[in-house]
Amino acid sequence: MHGQRLRVQLAGVAGCLLVFALIVEMYLDLTADGGKLITWAKIKSFIVQMLKLPEHIFAVMLCPFGAFCYMTFLRFFCGDVWAYKNVQIAWREDTYFPVVGVLWKACTGQIEPRYTYMGWFCIGIFAVYGYMLYRKYYSMAVFGIISLLVPLTSHVMSTCRFTVGSFVVYMGVYEILKSVRPKIRTAILIFFAFAQIWLLFMWYNSDCWLM
Repeated sequence: MHGQRLRVQLAGVAGCLLVFALIVEMYLDLTADGGKLITWAKIKSFIVQMLKLPEHIFAVMLCPFGAFCYMTFLRFFCGDVWAYKNVQIAWREDTYFPVVGVLWKACTGQIEPRYTYMGWFCIGIFAVYGYMLYRKYYSMAVFGIISLLVPLTSHVMSTCRFTVGSFVVYMGVYEILKSVRPKIRTAILIFFAFAQIWLLFMWYNSDCWLM
């Protein structure tokens, strides 16, 4: 039980790790070559530049500030700053090794069958983010990867919401669609349009595979 609490608590703290996406973008902006080549010398130079720019340091501090404001609100509202974490423990009693164990159990069908497609969905999204790194969308890819790693520390249950809500996956899909032939692109868009209609219909009918 202690291990489960620790993993869920780390998942809550991991939200603050999104600050690294901003740092990556700042590194690309402040380096002379746009971050094409990463060396220790450039990293040291970047740190020195950051220390000379208080507005950049303030921007980095704003990233976790929202999470701590919400925790402060919970402290006065219900007396528990970790309420958003503690309430998740009541959802399920099963525990898995963070990220790797979760994906392995989901993709191999060792959890519930409805979570199998979510596991493979995560694999596909990681592939999209990998393509974004290849296309040099570094900060957005880092943001997307961290956003997906947060729910995967405990389960695949919320991965779809975390992925769609981060928005950056749409940039990756756009880059992929842009690289294919117009006829293939049109066919893919038509397929997803009809798939969306079917998914909405099944969602409103409380299909267990989508809940």
